[in-house]
Amino acid sequence: MQTGTEAEPNKKEEEGKRKPIWRAILNGIIDVLIVLFLAFALLNIYLGTEIKKNASASLFGKQARIVLTGSMEPNIPCDSLIIVDTSGDKTDYEVNDVLTFTYPAYGELPTTHRVIDKMKSVDKVTYILKGDAPGLLATQVIDSSAVIGKVVYHSLALGEIVRFSKGVGGYICFILVPCLLLLAYAVYLVMRSMKKEKAKKEASSADAPPEKAETIAKEGVDSSAKDKEIEELRRQIEELKKQQSSSEEHPQEKDSNQK
Repeated sequence: MQTGTEAEPNKKEEEGKRKPIWRAILNGIIDVLIVLFLAFALLNIYLGTEIKKNASASLFGKQARIVLTGSMEPNIPCDSLIIVDTSGDKTDYEVNDVLTFTYPAYGELPTTHRVIDKMKSVDKVTYILKGDAPGLLATQVIDSSAVIGKVVYHSLALGEIVRFSKGVGGYICFILVPCLLLLAYAVYLVMRSMKKEKAKKEASSADAPPEKAETIAKEGVDSSAKDKEIEELRRQIEELKKQQSSSEEHPQEKDSNQK
């Protein structure tokens, strides 16, 4: 049967075992959130920078582009981010596929429209494309060599985020805030490490066996006794010096007395 004094340390040990589990889970969640936030921030910075310079950003065989007009509304609104797969066979697309392509009449920037017809000949494939916007009648007839790729994903929300990342607000959210989070997390890790070291030292001194404690106390007493002996020797040496100096100062008096 356990007494109150025995049960109390056991309770503390159980609490000590529970705390590290929750701390480990919390630290793991924080680590994952920081990594995801940094990855998202870096991706947005990359997309924003590349799209600003080249009108597209290539990543793992895919291109990210921003739709600049409303010719594909309401299906793909203006300012949407689109992902274009450039790895497919340019002659293998079908009607209703949305393609990104170059068209000389529209200048250097590529266009994204839907395939409404496809014509095959012996040596080439021709696509007829048109925008989804109501009232848009113009069509584009292109050769398969003018096709950049097929749109496999689009999102207006991501497009707005990419646009936001180009401004001052994006700099604060995706560069300044992550740096401050990393700095705060580093300070937290250092403080936690110092706290652990202090707790270990206190635990080791508290758990030291009585023999070791007596040895330490004895060593302290011995050292104080040695200090006293050294002080006594110094005092004796000073007295001898004084006696010697006084005997050297009065030798003539002794000689006159003898005469």
